[in-house]
Amino acid sequence: MDDLKRLFVETTKDSLLLALPCACAAFFCFGWLSGLGVVVGVVTGQVGLWMIIRFAKSITTHKKADRAGLTQYVLRYCMYGIVMVAFACVHVPVLAMLAGFMCSKGALLMYSRKLRKEADDA
Repeated sequence: MDDLKRLFVETTKDSLLLALPCACAAFFCFGWLSGLGVVVGVVTGQVGLWMIIRFAKSITTHKKADRAGLTQYVLRYCMYGIVMVAFACVHVPVLAMLAGFMCSKGALLMYSRKLRKEADDA
C-alpha cells in the first residue's frame, strides 16, 4: 500500500474512532440532527482529504501545478461551504458539522504523531 493510500485508510479509521463518541454525545445531548451533523462533518473532512490526495498523485502530470493547486484549493473550500450551507438549510447544526470536521483533523494529527514516533524509533 502506498503512503498516500495508507494515510487515507489510517485517518479514516482514526476519524471514525474519534467521531463515534462525539456523534453519540451530540445525539443524546442535542438530538439526532446534531449527531447527523458530526457524521456529515467527518465525511466532508475525509472527502476533502481524498481530494488533496488525488491532486498530490496527479501533480506530476500538471504542467502548471501552482495554478492547478490553487484551483483545487478553491474547489475544496467551495465544497466545504456548499455542504455546510446545504445541511444548515435543513437545520443540521453547523457547530456539529465543525465538530465532525475537527475529528478528521484530529485523526490527521494522530497519524502524523504516529509517523514521527516511527521515525524517531528507526
